[in-house]
Amino acid sequence: MTDWTGAERAELPKVD
Repeated sequence: MTDWTGAERAELPKVD
């Protein structure tokens, strides 16, 4: 998956 950062989705956990 796309590597999300806390800045992108602070409400969701970081997925790899």
